[in-house]
Amino acid sequence: MVWKQYSEAVIEDCLRKTPILVEDTSKEIITHISQEAHMLIEGDNYHALCVLNQTHRQKIDLIYIDPPYNTGKKSQLTYTDKYMNNNDVYKHSRWLSFMDKRLRLAKNLLSEKGVIFISIDDNEVAPLKLLCNSIFGEENFIAQFVRKNKTGAGHDSKWIAIEYDYMFCYARNKHKVVFEKQTIAVENDTKYKFKDNHFLYRGKYYLRDLAYKGTYNASADFPIRAPDDSMILQEESWVNLPLGDGVKTR
Repeated sequence: MVWKQYSEAVIEDCLRKTPILVEDTSKEIITHISQEAHMLIEGDNYHALCVLNQTHRQKIDLIYIDPPYNTGKKSQLTYTDKYMNNNDVYKHSRWLSFMDKRLRLAKNLLSEKGVIFISIDDNEVAPLKLLCNSIFGEENFIAQFVRKNKTGAGHDSKWIAIEYDYMFCYARNKHKVVFEKQTIAVENDTKYKFKDNHFLYRGKYYLRDLAYKGTYNASADFPIRAPDDSMILQEESWVNLPLGDGVKTR
């Protein structure tokens, strides 16, 4: 994959000056002296990455980044998601140039067993995958997770309801990564109260309204014609099936 490299004022600034961190003691959170100290760095991401490359090179086990998605929408953060004009034919190239410089600095921070997680959506998911392959190596790709982040009317698509985005996971050296698998403690969740004959392979279950996360409106009640030409009417015509296998209509 080939793209044009674009200059950025922040990068030109770092070539002339060395970024440094200044501690703001007024925001210090005091912990016990025996506990490890942590840092919260507030500032430009490129400046911060440059500093960390001097202090934490190959020392970090896990990095998570949430970069601008290049959607054309303004963000409430210190940068805008609209990194370039949405009508710019080189918008993907400019975005790749932006990401390439920062991901290479991030890779330098990863330890031999380190991994990086990167959130993204459909706007740049394909270019980002190729970029990460070139930086971290295709052989160090671990997974592409799909994350549901919207529900129903919460999406902003004009065509199909898009209720998800993605998260890539890459390793510095996949053969040295160890994931600790955790069992979800469903049995401790008081929401799941009921058992049926499928318990051994489905676990417990709970009951909820069919209009869950929706708003009921009587005007939306109407009969449905079944394939055998019968009409499915009101709730009174429903029959509970034995052993908790659901409901059917009369």
